[in-house]
Amino acid sequence: MKAKVQRVSFKNAKRIIAISDVHGNGHLLKKLLQRIRFCETDRLVLLGDHIEKGRESLDTLRFIKSLCAAGNAYALQGNCDTIWEDLKAKRYYGINLVQYMDWRKDSLLCDMCRELGLDPHAHPPEEVFCKLQDAYQELFAWLSALPQIIESENFIFVHAGLQPGALDAQDAAYCLRRDDFMHEAPAFNKPVVFGHMPTKNFCDFSYGRLVAFPLHDARRNLFAIDGGNAVSFGGQLNALIFQDGAFSSDWCDDLPSAIVCRPQRESSGWPNSVCWQHNAVQVLAERDGENLCRVLDTGAELFIPHEKLFIQDGKTCAFDFTDYRPPLRIGESVSIVERLGTTCLIKHAGVFGLCATECLQFV
Repeated sequence: MKAKVQRVSFKNAKRIIAISDVHGNGHLLKKLLQRIRFCETDRLVLLGDHIEKGRESLDTLRFIKSLCAAGNAYALQGNCDTIWEDLKAKRYYGINLVQYMDWRKDSLLCDMCRELGLDPHAHPPEEVFCKLQDAYQELFAWLSALPQIIESENFIFVHAGLQPGALDAQDAAYCLRRDDFMHEAPAFNKPVVFGHMPTKNFCDFSYGRLVAFPLHDARRNLFAIDGGNAVSFGGQLNALIFQDGAFSSDWCDDLPSAIVCRPQRESSGWPNSVCWQHNAVQVLAERDGENLCRVLDTGAELFIPHEKLFIQDGKTCAFDFTDYRPPLRIGESVSIVERLGTTCLIKHAGVFGLCATECLQFV
């Protein structure tokens, strides 16, 4: 199926703002819009995956729909936003509607059932489907009608990726599901802004560091902006802001924070990291509480705590981790991603790293 392209004019906009992968976290979207002081002179593009994985999918969807109705916000379709059509057509998941809700408790459909007081296990899946269709037909239709591409005078917005060639000839499925567009994309004649995959998966674009802030490849005109909100450890919701020919970003998350009480020097050398896209590892040696591992795809070697390893399809894999230690000054605030005994995995200015627990004063 060909992608639906919506063409808009942003000539009179003071700022152009892009936010991607809200994933049912409407409270973070509202917080971020307040933080950046979003107003009627701005134009906002929401790059899809508005729902699923967060606990407020229904409220978030209604809020985004109201933003678009106000006239200065636009929404794209993401792969999570097609869940109703996918289940109806028996695409991708191989399970029925009730089985999907059992698998993904934080979902639009579960929210809808709760609002209706409907127990999905008390009725056949076909009956649940009909009840939801009758009650929420307008919302399902709005999601289904969203474009896969938005083009303005100076930008192209898409959820996951584009193929070479004309926008009107793009494949809709490719626009929604492209896990490694940052590496595979050709060069474009105008900036392409996309989400879908957390930027920490592209650590080769960030000097080996795991990052949650937007990444820019000027050579190919690419902006990757998915901060991993609701998807990966320590994720954040990013806003990419274009104004007066320049760009900046802001973000928010729900992580607890701590204050640096002892300074830390930056670790030397190229950081070694493991991320979701390249998570298969070989254990080389063991010591108390951690393993020396080699990342099979990249060759990076780093010590990883035992609890960060797991077995998948017979392979030893690791959750996102790094040996990078960021420079920290007394009085700075950091986000706590995870406590690991005498060490904490933190996020500082959008960069993930390690810090001794004794260097932090917890708020």
